Amino acid sequence: MKVRKTVKEDIDLLIKIRMEYLFAEKGVSSSEEVQDIRTKLEEYFTQHLNKGFIAIIAENENEVLATAFMSIVERPPLIAF
Repeated sequence: MKVRKTVKEDIDLLIKIRMEYLFAEKGVSSSEEVQDIRTKLEEYFTQHLNKGFIAIIAENENEVLATAFMSIVERPPLIAF
């Protein structure tokens, strides 16, 4: 098994994984919604991958066994008491 950080060449794979999750969670959408989601995911991953968004995959012989997604959000400081 190999665990690795994804790169831009993995964007299609990330889109596939994310869409499978969304459809399992929310159900099947119309073809227009599917295309809209695909377009938005491609834009998001292209802009944010390995910047504000990190994805790790575990794979064995080119089969994805597990994924981990992390979004990094910077917020203004708070006063702690």
